[in-house]
Amino acid sequence: MTEWDEEAFTQWLSNARSDLVPKLTASAFVLMPLVASDLTDVQFALQLGMAIMLDKPILVLRVAGIPMPPKLEHVVDRVVDIDDMASTESKEHAAVEIKEFLVKIGVMD
Repeated sequence: MTEWDEEAFTQWLSNARSDLVPKLTASAFVLMPLVASDLTDVQFALQLGMAIMLDKPILVLRVAGIPMPPKLEHVVDRVVDIDDMASTESKEHAAVEIKEFLVKIGVMD
């Protein structure tokens, strides 16, 4: 267990309020990369929670083999599964899926 660092937490919280929240508020949608099965990523949880609270469309970009909690499946608008972000084929597939999503939510024609 790590030692509690109140100063670091206060700085992180301040940054979230002054940087993350305004960016999410101004965004047309939120893209959440799900690249690890570690469900203790507090930054991911904060971004997801704020996206839900701001009623933003949510697109999850999930690497193959990474499990997605069933409750998360209920709140996201689209899941794009990719095999490997390093491969050209996966990048092209993701680009097509993301473009379709952006058209669906009215951000792109």
